[in-house]
Amino acid sequence: MNIDKPLTLKDLQQQTWALLGFGREAQALVRVMKARWPHCSIHVFCEQEPAIPDDLAFQPHNGAAGHSGQIDQLHIGPFATADLNAYSVLVKSPGISPLHPGFSGLHDHIVMTSTTNLWFAERPDQRVIAITGSKGKSTTSALLHHVFRQSGVESRLVGNIGLPLIEQLESRADWWVLELSSYQTHDLQAQVELGVVLSLFPDHLDWHGGERAYFRDKLKLLEHCERAWIPQDLHDDVLRWMPEWQSTEIGPNLVGILTDEGIHPQTQGVMDGDRCLMPSSELPLMGAHNLRNVCVAWTLARYAGLDDDSIRVAVHSFEALPHRLQNIGTMGSHRFVDDSISTTPQASIAALRALAGQATTILVGGHDRGLDWREFADYVQQHPPQAIITMGEHGRRILAMLESSGDNQSSAEITLDWAADLSEAVRKARQVSRPGSSILLSPGAPSYGEFQNFEARGAAFKAFAEDTKED
Repeated sequence: MNIDKPLTLKDLQQQTWALLGFGREAQALVRVMKARWPHCSIHVFCEQEPAIPDDLAFQPHNGAAGHSGQIDQLHIGPFATADLNAYSVLVKSPGISPLHPGFSGLHDHIVMTSTTNLWFAERPDQRVIAITGSKGKSTTSALLHHVFRQSGVESRLVGNIGLPLIEQLESRADWWVLELSSYQTHDLQAQVELGVVLSLFPDHLDWHGGERAYFRDKLKLLEHCERAWIPQDLHDDVLRWMPEWQSTEIGPNLVGILTDEGIHPQTQGVMDGDRCLMPSSELPLMGAHNLRNVCVAWTLARYAGLDDDSIRVAVHSFEALPHRLQNIGTMGSHRFVDDSISTTPQASIAALRALAGQATTILVGGHDRGLDWREFADYVQQHPPQAIITMGEHGRRILAMLESSGDNQSSAEITLDWAADLSEAVRKARQVSRPGSSILLSPGAPSYGEFQNFEARGAAFKAFAEDTKED
């Protein structure tokens, strides 16, 4: 099927279509479609048994199809190209890689889209600020939304951190703050008013098919913006990964933010040129990377028309998001800091920088995606924490690398140990950490395997911290 305009819900209803995956976004789309067209046919493909909410309850018939609830057909098992080729439109959940082997033989006429694209087709007139980045996108998006709401601006926080866009189809807002993961920027087809890429370093390489593909997918957001913003210090990196932009209108139209002449971070705080808008001592978030996030959110709020006094008051009242350098309290003689959101070695480095000057034991390791930990090893040799506890089979690889690179006096100061799981890691961290020091969970890896997601890992960390007794 060839389309010259964005695919709308009405267009979807008139096609043979299916959902790939059945997470929050897919469930929201089913509710929207059934509300508009009660008799529309809903077909769902999932590789594993999905959790289905009560209002969408479905009883399979003969293992594959049935007619109770809102779903007409539910297919469970590996995606088969022959089955998918029966449809003209496939609405893919973000977590499913475009490199999935089930897609290798799809007919050329099949349209692959997302619920995000469907929302934009229905609401092209809305003012949207889209934010992505390898790190910082959740905090920056949540902070901007908070500043808007505290300043009396009607704002909706949607996307990767907030509510699914399609769930908010009937809602109204002055501004939509849309956080996008690299999974979502990969297949974005919509046009937004302002797009921002905050940071770039390797992540999700298995999903994208390598480092180059990851960076290019991340940067696709900037091709779908009326205004494209990047921190000035990323300009050369952006054009290195997208060299073709130098000969198109995108490259020359990239706006560099966080410049010395405008709002930018300095040790003393949020600066506007030489003027301090907010001292570091008043910031509600830890770490230099969060100071940078505050500066970006401040710049975006100014773009939306807010004054500095309103922004400053709102920033004061912001609280750190759960599992993002969240101080969860002092248990026994140690402070525990939950940075479970950390899924790359660079995020673990940023967490250590945020606790610079404090005696810190860091817990690292999780699902091994083959990322390079040499930058982390170099950093801890130059800025040694009191201890590093590595976890799981991934932790064995990290520990071996740290031990092989530990050939100077700084690295000799670090206590290195391995734990089979998070529970043992917390226990060992207590044993090796001095009273009054911090125990930091910043794994630098996803949670797959031991935990369902980073939220579950953070909750377990807090429980282990509270339950573990002093030796």
